Order: sequence, then C-alpha cells, then structure tokens
Amino acid sequence: EKFPKVQTLDDVFLAKVNDDSLVKVMTKGVGKAEDMQSFKSKMTPEEMAAVAKYVRGFAKKPGSSTP
Repeated sequence: EKFPKVQTLDDVFLAKVNDDSLVKVMTKGVGKAEDMQSFKSKMTPEEMAAVAKYVRGFAKKPGSSTP
C-alpha cells in the first residue's frame, strides 16, 4: 500500500527487460523524487551490472518451479 508503483520483479517483467534496461533505471532513476531515485552517485557501473545480474536471477529457470 505504501509503494503502489513498485515493479514486481517476476518472470513476466524480467522477460521484457534486459540488463542494460535495469542498469539504466539504476542510473537515471524513475519518476519523481518520491519514486525511485538514481543510484549513479552511490554505485559504480560495475556494481550496477552486478545488481542487474542478481535481479535477473529472480526469474524462474525453464522447467523449474523455483528461481
């Protein structure tokens, strides 16, 4: 309820975006100041790429019931 705009990192979402898109969101932020702010001053490009890879791991593997 507190964050109704938060994107669910489910299989459907992860199938639509690539790692570059995830890094772009971390670099530029999303929406207004009260939405997701940029992490460009807090994380290196390498750290952002590592987070994108980690998030990608949330997707279920084909033929698996768990990620």
